[in-house]
Amino acid sequence: MKTLSKIILITLFIISMISCSDDDDQGVTGVSAGVAVKLVDTEITIFDINRDLKIDLNSFTNAKVTNLDVFKGTTKIADAVISGNTATFNSSSLLPFVFPGEEEGETVSSGSFDLDLVYDISGGNIPSAITAEKLLVTKAINLTDKVSSIKFKDSASTNLITYVTSTTGAKIDDIVVTWRKGETGTETDISTGFNIDKGTIDLKNKDYITYGFTKGDVLIYSFTVSSGALTDKVEAKIEIIPQPFKSGVSGNLGNDLTKNQINLLTGSTSKDDTFTGDIDFVGPQGFGAINNTVNGENYSVDIQFVKLGDTGASFYDKYNDVEQAKADFDAGIPSTSTQVVKDEIYAYKIVRNIGTTNAPVLKNYYGAILVGDITVINAGTNVDIALSFKENSIID
Repeated sequence: MKTLSKIILITLFIISMISCSDDDDQGVTGVSAGVAVKLVDTEITIFDINRDLKIDLNSFTNAKVTNLDVFKGTTKIADAVISGNTATFNSSSLLPFVFPGEEEGETVSSGSFDLDLVYDISGGNIPSAITAEKLLVTKAINLTDKVSSIKFKDSASTNLITYVTSTTGAKIDDIVVTWRKGETGTETDISTGFNIDKGTIDLKNKDYITYGFTKGDVLIYSFTVSSGALTDKVEAKIEIIPQPFKSGVSGNLGNDLTKNQINLLTGSTSKDDTFTGDIDFVGPQGFGAINNTVNGENYSVDIQFVKLGDTGASFYDKYNDVEQAKADFDAGIPSTSTQVVKDEIYAYKIVRNIGTTNAPVLKNYYGAILVGDITVINAGTNVDIALSFKENSIID
């Protein structure tokens, strides 16, 4: 009967809102009746299954709320307990906490309830009113920092996974932290040392090689908290990706002696026989390692090239694995110079000094070069080769 009354009430309010003037507008909040009803506790967690939720009853006249029913949809779920200017109802009346998930037919335990507070008023100009409210039910544990991927063997970069827990009253009893390799991997419990309220995992401290991870694998961390018989869980999924090249650059190398040397890190050109750059033009249409001698001083670059079997810009764009470039280079027959045609791709190895002139520190870098358009004018008098290149060192 109360459900039917609620539906009739809503219909009457729509009619009254249309027919009343602004000064006499009753609305669905009941303010014009001298009372404003508002849900104070608008958010709880999935662990708060036995919590009294507060409702404010603000009276502007002698009117007061004499009865307050809580509806979820068309179903009455609770008689609120009124005490002075407040009322309460227990969250247990909302159980079960079940909401639609992202997939069709899937359900989850966090979401929101649309509630109607239906109340009777004495001393006002209408006998009863309705207030529409929304109550959020949130997770008890969430990730505030997470990463989607890490570079293979990377122990230098800081990659944090951070979790926090909270409830509005329920006690969290325990937390269990595990990791596994892929969805079907065996879980390893690493819970020791993790606090219930919050915690952090720094991925740079993990030796994935020892654990048998390699490029393409997915590392999954699970964080599960419990409150009595209730549990809540979040997961962080991290793909282990290849060590990538640094951002690529491009430039044009030609037989013009004012710009026949090029720097593979910047794309900037320099004139012939200067002590700068990495490769120079080698006629009729190629490039090679710089080896300059000027006034008895030598400037040479330790760089070699291996042509790949694959060609074209599409493959070059996807070719983003320094370790693979090393493997391709080691599998080929290196040369210090080469003649090229459009769309060829070359893996290269270059030795760079990452120290100083007086205290050199030599390090191997590996890269890839894509040959673009080759412009030849006047039977080779003017030759211009468009190049794209990228490189990086390998994380040991």
